Amino acid sequence: MAGNYCASAYVFMGGKAGINREELIANSIDLSADSKTQAAIIFARGLLEKCGKVSDVDVTAVRAAGFSDEEVVEFLAHVALNTFTNYFNETALTAVDFPAVDLKTVKGLIIIQKFYHLFSCLLTSRRLKKYLRMIDT
Repeated sequence: MAGNYCASAYVFMGGKAGINREELIANSIDLSADSKTQAAIIFARGLLEKCGKVSDVDVTAVRAAGFSDEEVVEFLAHVALNTFTNYFNETALTAVDFPAVDLKTVKGLIIIQKFYHLFSCLLTSRRLKKYLRMIDT
């Protein structure tokens, strides 16, 4: 289960990047109203569940949704980086210093293994650049 620190941080920063809070919460249970975002979620979940060993079918599906090869590599990079940050925050018992998101209370919560990965995978192209500018200031 994803830690509340990472979930809280990404929901907070996602809101600052202009992503609707309800969408972020829906993403945490593998849902999106946007078909392209849903494809990214499915791909990211596959990366996590298969420890990176996604199939050609998985890659073809995310490409068919409109993602470039560069964005597919970016998804992989975000999954890897955020696995480290989640493990670090869980090990260090980092205090939540963002408005808290308690994943246990999300309505309709199903097993959430790594919410922050999914969010990170969704920060592609324009959103990623906006996000990076925000944290650099």
